[in-house]
Amino acid sequence: MSYPATDQLSSAERAFMINATEFDILAGVWGDLDEPLHSGPASALVPILLPLVDRGWIEVCRFIRWTAPDGSLGLQPG
Repeated sequence: MSYPATDQLSSAERAFMINATEFDILAGVWGDLDEPLHSGPASALVPILLPLVDRGWIEVCRFIRWTAPDGSLGLQPG
């Protein structure tokens, strides 16, 4: 199925959208990026990510480290 609003996404925007739908952490997008973004600085991704956030397509939140009652380490939205 094709969605008109997403048909014109760049490959980098598409990588962010895929990672967002997989509920992946932000750093997970690196594996889906093409060069030169894959090996470039994180600051190069800001102008790609922020418009997706502004459109309400992606929500970015902080994860906080925590320790579960059984002692295992984990992350939770914060």
